[in-house]
Amino acid sequence: MPKVVAVGSTNPAKVGAARAVLARAFPGCRVEPVAVPSGVREQPLGAAETEAGARNRARGALAAMPAADLAVGFEGGVDRRGYVINCCAVALRDGREWVAWGTRFPLPGPVAARVLAGEELGPVMDAVSGQVESKKHLGAIGILTRGLVTREEMWAQALAAALPPLLHPDLYRDWPPPDRSFPSPGAPGAAEVTRDFTVATFVVHEGRVLLLYHRKLQMWLPPGGHIDPNELPDEAAVREVREETGIEVELISRPAVTGVPGPVPLARPEGVQLEDIAPGHQHIDLIYFARPRGGTTPVLNPAESEAVGWFTAEDLARLPLTEEVRTWALRALAAAGSSNG
Repeated sequence: MPKVVAVGSTNPAKVGAARAVLARAFPGCRVEPVAVPSGVREQPLGAAETEAGARNRARGALAAMPAADLAVGFEGGVDRRGYVINCCAVALRDGREWVAWGTRFPLPGPVAARVLAGEELGPVMDAVSGQVESKKHLGAIGILTRGLVTREEMWAQALAAALPPLLHPDLYRDWPPPDRSFPSPGAPGAAEVTRDFTVATFVVHEGRVLLLYHRKLQMWLPPGGHIDPNELPDEAAVREVREETGIEVELISRPAVTGVPGPVPLARPEGVQLEDIAPGHQHIDLIYFARPRGGTTPVLNPAESEAVGWFTAEDLARLPLTEEVRTWALRALAAAGSSNG
């Protein structure tokens, strides 16, 4: 029976859940919260990233507290369908670890859209509910169920589901079995990496390229994001610009083949690249070039970013950009000049 359990969080709901469950499972054990990084985004997206965050928290707590017999890590995420998912990881001193999953519930459409676009669930729920730091109290599930289920109860369920190997060691001998171990995402033998298709659209007008300062990532990027289910890549490339800047564009990336009867030709991406987003999760990014519809300078409405603007090649040399973004922006300027000629 563990005497000291480290919890990889100081969040009151998570710590309260751990104390409530562990007091019943292992009477007399001491629960100690410790702040450790998750190693993933503030708002994990998808099961792989959510699980990685829970495992990282459990491992970090165990390393930070030598007196602990075992450690618990909690992580909440949102999947591509807009459902909240909750993961609890348990890590033991002997190197064993495993996870269990708690309550899964749907978010309202507008809330899910904002979270999948890059915002954190807690602040979004604060905005729609009028509460402050709801993630430390009722949480999204408490708000949406009108208190029928609290955030602490949700985490308690996830932790309870992770305890059977400890409560019934006779039934879980050698758990997890060697051929079903759970290595870290990306490590040899790890579970298959999850991947999403995304778009990035470089818009050019009068010798300038459109870039926005991403609120979450704190860097200059082109408009872009995930391709929605059943959405064409061409549609996503145009939609993301509209949603993030308020302007309508048309793609100058042309189809590879035209005039062939049968299949509808789509715009050929200027590039396709694979990006590491989080442990166990990658994006397949389709790069497009575009220009504003109508030919006049559009009015920008940066609804989802801190700043947005048009930049010349000279501006790009001074702007703090990644080399990847700078290279694509310069290529877009060159391509737009060629298409205008």
